[in-house]
Order: sequence, then C-alpha cells, then structure tokens
Amino acid sequence: MSAPSNSDRSDRQETETRLSIPSFPHEWPLLGPAKPSETALLVIDMEVDGVLDGGWFTDMGFDLSLIRAIVPGLRDLLDAARSVPGMNIVHFTNSFSPDLSDLPDFKREQAIRFGTPYGKPNKFGRGMIYGEPGAGIVDELIPLPGEPVFNKTTYSTFGNEPFRRWIEARDITSVIITGITSNVCVAATLYAAVDHGYDCLTISDGVAGVNHEVTENLLGLVRYQGGLFGAETDASSAARALRAYAGALV
Repeated sequence: MSAPSNSDRSDRQETETRLSIPSFPHEWPLLGPAKPSETALLVIDMEVDGVLDGGWFTDMGFDLSLIRAIVPGLRDLLDAARSVPGMNIVHFTNSFSPDLSDLPDFKREQAIRFGTPYGKPNKFGRGMIYGEPGAGIVDELIPLPGEPVFNKTTYSTFGNEPFRRWIEARDITSVIITGITSNVCVAATLYAAVDHGYDCLTISDGVAGVNHEVTENLLGLVRYQGGLFGAETDASSAARALRAYAGALV
C-alpha cells in the first residue's frame, strides 16, 4: 500500500476538524460535518422568571416542572460544548425596559387581559423586566466570560438586531436550539433560523413548554417531511458527540 499523499493527509485533517452529531431524521448537519466555528449553541430564555417557582410564569398558573426538568441535561450539554475549541455558545433572555417603552401595545393589553401584566411584582421583582432578578439566567446555566447574552423583546431570537449582526459576522451555518418555551420563543426561533438558511438541530429533551403536547408538536414539525425544519437528538447524545470530538483533538 502506498503512503498517503500530502493532499490525502490534508483532506483527512480537514474532515477530522469538523463536527457532526447523530440525529433523526438525518445526521446533522445535513450537508456534512461543520467546523465548530461555524456552529452555535443557542440557549433560549432560561431565566429565573420562567424556570423557578414564584416568578412570572408561576403567576400565569403554569406548572414549571417540565421546564425545570431540562436544566440538568442543558448543563451537561453546555459543559460538553465548552470543551470544543471554537464552538459558539449564545444565551438569550426575554425582558422589557422598566418603563415598558419597548413593549408593543398588543402584547401589553394581551398580558393584562390574561391577568399577568408585564412588570407585575413577584418573588423575584417585577416580572419580565430587564435588570430585575427574575430576568437573570438561572444559576446552573450562567454564561461564562466570552459567551454573549442577548436580551430580546421578541419571541424569535432573530428579532434581536445585535444577535443577527453577531451571527452573520461569524459565518455560522448550523445552530443547536435549546430552551423555553417550545411553542413560543423556541418555535419562533426555529422558524426564523430555517428561513434565514441555518441548518437546525433541536435538542428534544433540551426544549420544554408547560405541557408535553406543545413540545411534541414542535418535534413533530422537525420530523415532518424528512426534516423540513432540521433534525433532532437528545441532550446526552449531543453531549457525547461533542465530547468525542473534543477528545479526538487531543
């Protein structure tokens, strides 16, 4: 057998520096392994008001047990992603200015009629207000230095202009989607990401809503038509693949 040529070695090294994660209904990324620098893990709205009892979601009458259940898996996935050199990790919060000047009138009125106005006091301060304790990310998922945090006033993360500039400037092509809630901010982000041309991987047990049905509806969309909205996998499988990739670099 002849020795590999320099071009063979170069091709193999290029392949070995790229990342893929086993998923359904197809392996992700769909077009083949991606560089970690072209990949971003999005952690959406894992803030105190939406995760812990006594916050704004509690005032809405929601059972938050399903939301809290995804925190350990997300923590492990974060740790795994942080082990991959060049991997982009981005966090989001969803809150409004103290004077509510950035809150659309429709959203303001809808929340009032539902009985949970934005800014209503709760255990963690004024609900959904930027700068209040409830608007901060839960301790288990606190961002590390260098991991940007974008606060949005829209359901989709792509409604945040600084984030759009950030992701476009880095030539990112593939995104891993996690967070809450399945039927609102996660769904809106997934739709927008696909429309913007990103190859999406949704973490099936890393997204949650206030009941199983809304999450299953979201995952059903991901599976539809052979992966019209990307692919899905669970947090442990994704973490295992990321750690295997990082380990192979040593």
